[in-house]
Amino acid sequence: MSKEVQKVVKRIASLEIQGATNITKIVLDTLQEEGNRLLKKSKTQFLSSIRNSGRDLAEARPTEPLARNGVQFVLHYLENNKEGISVPQMAKLLKKACHLFLVLLKYHDGKIAEAGAPLVKSHMKVFTHCHSSTVEHIIIEAKKSEKTPHVFCTETRPLYQGRITAKKLLKEKVDVTMVVDSAAEFLISKTSGKELMMDIVFLGADSVTSGGSVINKVGSYGIAQVAKHEKIPVYVATSLLKTDPETFVSKYVGIELRDRKEVWPQGPKGLKIVNFAFDRIPSKFIKGIVCEFGVVKPRDIAYLVEKHYPWIFRKL
Repeated sequence: MSKEVQKVVKRIASLEIQGATNITKIVLDTLQEEGNRLLKKSKTQFLSSIRNSGRDLAEARPTEPLARNGVQFVLHYLENNKEGISVPQMAKLLKKACHLFLVLLKYHDGKIAEAGAPLVKSHMKVFTHCHSSTVEHIIIEAKKSEKTPHVFCTETRPLYQGRITAKKLLKEKVDVTMVVDSAAEFLISKTSGKELMMDIVFLGADSVTSGGSVINKVGSYGIAQVAKHEKIPVYVATSLLKTDPETFVSKYVGIELRDRKEVWPQGPKGLKIVNFAFDRIPSKFIKGIVCEFGVVKPRDIAYLVEKHYPWIFRKL
């Protein structure tokens, strides 16, 4: 591993860089830079170094499959187009593959917004949790259609990502109300009163399993569970490029634990703090997954991924 790649791996592992898309972008940018440093190597050495660097970068955050799948896309592209070209041409091909994957993600965002916006009706109360740019795009697209959703979002402690959601939607002139995380389930329930009853819940995803369950910011499980109980539809907005290929061979999904200091920086000695980053939303709580293929049922995930993205199952 080069020093440059090692630095980025540390930045990702230490959570200096967060968010599946942000991590993926820096992983692919780093691969391109690494390619430019390998111009004097043989083609075999070039490919081997890019493969090893890609694996090291992707494994810096094993619970975020989008970066891993991005690396797989790039390697698949290189392997299928490497014949008869020089190493400098290979570096250009690497740059093109990285660019294509990021363009694909942006295209998916547009398709997801188009598919999700019709689910939002005028004057609907929409609940969301944490920060998902994909969910934001759906809400903004709905507003462009002259709908007037009222969005309720959480603070999302301990890092307050919900404030990002609030600021971005307010900038788009969306009506937004924030609640503390511990009030989310009560707000969604009928006991909070008719005026506060939600009509729909949109959640993002850090990872999707082959069975259609979703890994998202901790707190999502309780929100989805109460919504299901109250017969409020829960939709997950995500590209299926976030599907974790490991879930096709194992039902186990690791949940990331983060530093206790996020929760209480100056906490007393001897106090144990469990700081889950994510939790798992069972597929039975999810009415539909809004993805690049439209609004699909959780049970359809495995079929769609195997059909459209077979390259994600290769070993890095």
